[in-house]
Amino acid sequence: MITQHLFTLSDVIVVNDLKRNAHATQAEYDADCISGELGIKLDNFHEYNTMSAYLFPTASYDQLLAIIMLNNLLFYIDDLWDRNDDDVVDDITRRDAFEDIIQIFRFGEVKDETNVMQVSALKIRELMLPIANKAWLQRLIVNTQRHLKATTYDIEDIENRNNSMLTSRYIELREHDSGMVPTVDLIEFAQDIYLPDEILQHEVVQKAIQCCIQSAALMNDLFSYEKEVLKLDSRFNLVHVIMTSENLSFPQAVHESVILINDIIETFLDLEHQLPAGEDVRLFYEGLHDQINAAWHWQLVGTNRYRSKNSPFVELRHFI
Repeated sequence: MITQHLFTLSDVIVVNDLKRNAHATQAEYDADCISGELGIKLDNFHEYNTMSAYLFPTASYDQLLAIIMLNNLLFYIDDLWDRNDDDVVDDITRRDAFEDIIQIFRFGEVKDETNVMQVSALKIRELMLPIANKAWLQRLIVNTQRHLKATTYDIEDIENRNNSMLTSRYIELREHDSGMVPTVDLIEFAQDIYLPDEILQHEVVQKAIQCCIQSAALMNDLFSYEKEVLKLDSRFNLVHVIMTSENLSFPQAVHESVILINDIIETFLDLEHQLPAGEDVRLFYEGLHDQINAAWHWQLVGTNRYRSKNSPFVELRHFI
């Protein structure tokens, strides 16, 4: 199973050259100003404000600004209430706060105007509502709700008695915890296409979506290993799961992680010629392609979020 040459970060399949939205500079500047006014601008804001321009390289300015603001709110929540922080608020408080946000997305009514997350949710709704398909927006809200709920899962409740977890079970949970499901939803908004249910439920389309979600989420586990596992002592990370469940060293677990991610990416690429016909389907698949591409390029050259002079990955030891 383990070869003489162990794969590492640079051995992940890169599906395309770097792409960044042409409206990125203006949209990111405006999102910076709005986030500051709303109160959701954390000290590390500059490390994640840039992500959306890589994920959605063809979105219009209005679409990109709305997407950046949604992702900035999700990053704010993730960094403020990290599940690995001993001082984080309890799950009941978090779930109540998340439900308030979801209700604002749905109905536009703020319960507490001093709550920065609620006010930010209203602003995002105002940015999206005039330019989004209404049925699609409801789907985005549902999947965002599921994502927020997944971030409250207690790792101890899903591990076995040996404090380890099957890799397959971890991947299943990571699909929702990662936030990639609503991110994939945003492709339709960014492309200004809205696929009917029969297309979205098509077997090949569903497989392509799953491959996109899994490859991006698991790629993040490589980049974030030091931040999540070494600094925050998280056990919710692909490399750590493989290390504990298969009794492997860190280099061996990275090797197995890269093989797994590359297999998923290769499966995704093989699906292109099996897709149902239609221009909108083609554009949607290109959007999925952009997401996988962004997962590599943004984390490698678009942010210092996962870089450190002590990183276990040589590629991440110098700041950009």
